[in-house]
Amino acid sequence: MKTKKLLILSLLLLVVTSLFSQTNKPVKGNNSNGETIINARLDIFKGNVHSKLKITELNIGEFDQIFVSNTRGAILLKKTVKTGIANMDVSQLDEGLYLLELRSTSTLNEKVIKILIKR
Repeated sequence: MKTKKLLILSLLLLVVTSLFSQTNKPVKGNNSNGETIINARLDIFKGNVHSKLKITELNIGEFDQIFVSNTRGAILLKKTVKTGIANMDVSQLDEGLYLLELRSTSTLNEKVIKILIKR
């Protein structure tokens, strides 16, 4: 019985490790021009952001506004979503942790993605 539990825990740890390593690879999310790609449906954290954000997989019916705020809640950047992809320039922001907030004015949906700007 103990070996079964140990085997199940080992498999679970392997699956979780595998999933984490696939969704948090900074090389895959950053391209050569300093642009970091964020998937609006999947990502909850993105590290090593440099100067530009490209937010993909946006459903306009679900989210129509994007905000970048600091950890104190002050909104620093704002963008209205018009297509399934949005680009934002974060080069003027200092290094540090920020919140990328996807919001809907009609349905009041909200999703927060933490981003770490590091140059």
